[in-house]
Amino acid sequence: MTMAMMICSLVALAIGAILTLVGWLMVLVVAFRQGAGWGLGVLCFAPVKWVFVSRYWKQAKNGFITQMCGWGALVLALVLTACTGVMGTVRIEEPPKPADARVEAEPPAPAPARKAEPAQPPPAKPVKTAKKGPKRPARQTLSSTLEAPEADSGAAPAGAEAPSE
Repeated sequence: MTMAMMICSLVALAIGAILTLVGWLMVLVVAFRQGAGWGLGVLCFAPVKWVFVSRYWKQAKNGFITQMCGWGALVLALVLTACTGVMGTVRIEEPPKPADARVEAEPPAPAPARKAEPAQPPPAKPVKTAKKGPKRPARQTLSSTLEAPEADSGAAPAGAEAPSE
């Protein structure tokens, strides 16, 4: 019921505002038809409107009545809003809890997000080698034998003198 009253209040407010504005414009148009002085007086100074309506009732009565109907709708909207506000504040409260009742704790805060560890690089692919046959001794050249004497033989290289004792 409260929602229905609130909707009625809004509808009455809209209708009242429109009627008030239309009635005021009707009176203003009639005032400008009577003369620029009356028109400016009604436009700028509100009490002049009352004087104008009382003096030129036959011409201004439609606008004035329209405006008064708008004010009536605005008052109705105010009353409905006040009743809705009063009704909206009446609530059935829960019975009080005993003093020793546990208060529910707040849920724990979520754990901070873990940083993603860097991905491991993929394992290296094995290098394909050509098929090897039986091992052969390395080729020796003349320059390699002259430059590097053999370490395991106790003999001196050719052309070298033996140490004298």
